Amino acid sequence: MRVADIWRAVRALPDKQRDAVMLLHAEGLSQAQAAQVMGCKEVTVAWHIHKARKTLRGVL
Repeated sequence: MRVADIWRAVRALPDKQRDAVMLLHAEGLSQAQAAQVMGCKEVTVAWHIHKARKTLRGVL
């Protein structure tokens, strides 16, 4: 599997999941920093990451 395929799948995620993944993995922010950017709690960012990983496992 190519990295481009993974990022294509990430771009297809629901908005909040995609934003959380991009902030943490592409931008290198911490969950606390991502939560501040997204205007939510850290636990919410963690939930979006959990759901994104679950979705990506199914897609990839």
